[in-house]
Amino acid sequence: MTGSVIFFALFSSYCFASCYARNLTLGRNFEDSFKRVPRASEKNELGDSNVQQIIFISLYSVFVALAIGICCLIKAYKSKKRQLPANRSKGNEYLLEPTTADQKKRYSNNIVPPEPTPYPITSGEDDFGKTPSRLSNEECPPELKLAPINDRIKYLHYYAEVEINEEDLDISKGRPLGSGEFGIIRKGFLRSKNSKNKETESRLEVAVKSPLNEYNHIQQELIYDELKVMCAVGKHPNILALVGGITIGEKRMIISELVENGDLLSFLRKNRRNFTIDQLAFEPEKPSLGLVDLVSFAFQIAKGMEYLIHVPCVHRDLALRNVLIKGNMVIRIADFGLARRHKNKDYYKTQSVDTPLPIHWMAPESIDKLLFTQKSDVWSYGVCLYELFSLGKSPYKNVIKYDERDSYCKYVLAYLNEGKRLAQPAHADAEIYNVMKLCWDLDMNSRTTFLDCIEFFEKELKTTSNEYFLDLTRKLRSETNNQLRLSNWLSDEKHCDS
Repeated sequence: MTGSVIFFALFSSYCFASCYARNLTLGRNFEDSFKRVPRASEKNELGDSNVQQIIFISLYSVFVALAIGICCLIKAYKSKKRQLPANRSKGNEYLLEPTTADQKKRYSNNIVPPEPTPYPITSGEDDFGKTPSRLSNEECPPELKLAPINDRIKYLHYYAEVEINEEDLDISKGRPLGSGEFGIIRKGFLRSKNSKNKETESRLEVAVKSPLNEYNHIQQELIYDELKVMCAVGKHPNILALVGGITIGEKRMIISELVENGDLLSFLRKNRRNFTIDQLAFEPEKPSLGLVDLVSFAFQIAKGMEYLIHVPCVHRDLALRNVLIKGNMVIRIADFGLARRHKNKDYYKTQSVDTPLPIHWMAPESIDKLLFTQKSDVWSYGVCLYELFSLGKSPYKNVIKYDERDSYCKYVLAYLNEGKRLAQPAHADAEIYNVMKLCWDLDMNSRTTFLDCIEFFEKELKTTSNEYFLDLTRKLRSETNNQLRLSNWLSDEKHCDS
């Protein structure tokens, strides 16, 4: 913009000065200079060309100085605006609540926390190797640097090192693993050639997410945004791991690890008949599901969500349908709710009561104002606990009275504002139900935290079966190593091909 001002000023001054200097020979005053028709007898009336040149240069210099002065003022104003503290900007509702003394000190001084460690992960002893990817804040406005990454997607960079050659990917033509509003997921096989000999070729089972309509540019953009978010989130044993992406040409695909048992909601419903309170572990040869497994799932989901807070990333659509389960009973949180950023807000206001509605997992402030924060994720977590300890029942089913002539979300919001909540599930004791109610406080700032939920369910696990808890800890560390191998898959391939 500053360059345009300079160009316009210089061009205008040149034209004006030229016009004025040339017309000085045409009239006896300024006004008459632009009106009179030149006559041959008047061409040299005011002197020779030296006078014209002096006048031209003088006028030109005045306009140049004026243009430079204006540009300096504009630049100084912009510089001062950039230096405004982040807490004076709009949108402070997404700033994360500091939890530790060090964080509180940094927040109070308006200091931006250090960026997460680079992608990929490095394994750790106590935290199961949780290390988020690096974030690109080079062009990010100061007021957004503390915001969740899904509120500053356009400032995130896609990492070229995770780009996959489409020729090395085989996508199954069979039944899709799943589909949603904008994307479809299929099983695939990624080839990694450790040598030029085809006999040594190895293949990795993966899940491939692509636009529902590959020619729809909005869907392509949503897939690409989700890919950038997954790059930024990094890896954690309770978060779905990214393997790579395809972004060449018009293609937009996300290649992630394949989780064999599908979503946790379907898993619970399939195993209702095999549920037993005394069963401590799932046995493949004799399928069964125990109460301690439900506690383990609650613990793991809280661990994954606490990790997202420190990325930071707001999930927006936490529900058991978006939680996957492996054969070893380790869960992965998937689908970071990016589709909910789409301009079509009717997605939240579906009129049908016969299908699962995202609104049933949403906090009141999300329903009313479309405000999503870590506190709204806590509310959704409480609904997940209801799903867990009811073995997959649909929340609010046949509970909320609904008039088809009006918006369904209006009735859900009124129901919640009256203080009504989901009933205590059959397999949740009083203490677990109390945790659920703490998640559902109307005052978002009074809700419990994921850290508190982790501590509660860890204690429950140790009390029920300390051996089970130790075994789960070993599994999570093993999953960290497995995810590290996923990160090395592409680097090994590129190293061998070079």
